[in-house]
Amino acid sequence: MIMKDTFFEEAKINVVKTGCVSLYNLMKRFRIGYSRASRIMTQLEEGGIVSELNNGKREVIIKR
Repeated sequence: MIMKDTFFEEAKINVVKTGCVSLYNLMKRFRIGYSRASRIMTQLEEGGIVSELNNGKREVIIKR
């Protein structure tokens, strides 16, 4: 089992609350690099929080 990033729970709450799903948003919000933001986004996708990349965009699957 792969461990979740330490920012995973905060990222999940932030994404659901704001509806903004982007690597840039994660990078800016948590002051992290592209690679780490990408791993968190993958974890959010695997957790059913956000959709797969479709035409360059992702959507929040779950709501508050």
